[in-house]
Amino acid sequence: MSDTVLKFENVSKEFRFYRSNHQRLMKEVVGLDVGEKVKVFEDISFEIKRGENVAIIGNHASGKSTLMRMMTGIIMPSGGKIECAAKDPMCIFDQKLGFDMGISGRDNIKMKAAILGWSKREEAEYEDEIIKFAEMEDIIDFPLRSYQSGAISRLGLTINTQVKPELLIYDAPFNFGGPSYLSKCVDRLKQITLEEDTTTVFTAANVPVTKELCQRGIVIDEGKIVYDSELMDALKYFRLNCKPNVEAELAAKARRKPADVQVEDDSDDDDF
Repeated sequence: MSDTVLKFENVSKEFRFYRSNHQRLMKEVVGLDVGEKVKVFEDISFEIKRGENVAIIGNHASGKSTLMRMMTGIIMPSGGKIECAAKDPMCIFDQKLGFDMGISGRDNIKMKAAILGWSKREEAEYEDEIIKFAEMEDIIDFPLRSYQSGAISRLGLTINTQVKPELLIYDAPFNFGGPSYLSKCVDRLKQITLEEDTTTVFTAANVPVTKELCQRGIVIDEGKIVYDSELMDALKYFRLNCKPNVEAELAAKARRKPADVQVEDDSDDDDF
């Protein structure tokens, strides 16, 4: 078994942004591409070994989420090569993803069990454990739309981590409710990081939590990996050397603002 679970080799990533359908039509019909090209990463390389717990550190709009999605194959690189040795990586980008707000929490557990490929025996075995850990005994049969946001996040985390994954990629807020719930959910994630053969990658959205879960930090800035070392050293480097790129943040907000903005992935000309 190889020690390397994730490998990025000279990876680059670009997107094109179109302000209107007219701009896209000009490309498709006339061949005139007036889209705005944005380079997110350029020639980055790194490896993550089996059993490592890694934090991806960077400012807002630095490309952390794009990097995490390239790890999972949701977004393909524009250049270079990505290798993932994990058979069934667990990717958490939104704790509420895949839920039906109109049905009960219990029915959502059954639906997610089917999506995750659990057997009927596993579903029956895990259901009570999930409900108990998420502390939802009194509300589990009510529609999910009646739950508080933190309760939905706890339910999502509990389901997604019920079976210990070979690779966990986590790029979601730690909004599980009050401090006691946060501590409980972080402890659950910490148990996963202690598994010898489990590899975890987190975005460093919450520094105290990151310190509990990770030992290594990869700092990204202006489309490059600028530092890769032990977590505390990486956090110190980031604090001292990586100033917020206000121009990039404003540009990112401007691209998100219009309702008709379209994004094209330069890797294969498919939209997402």
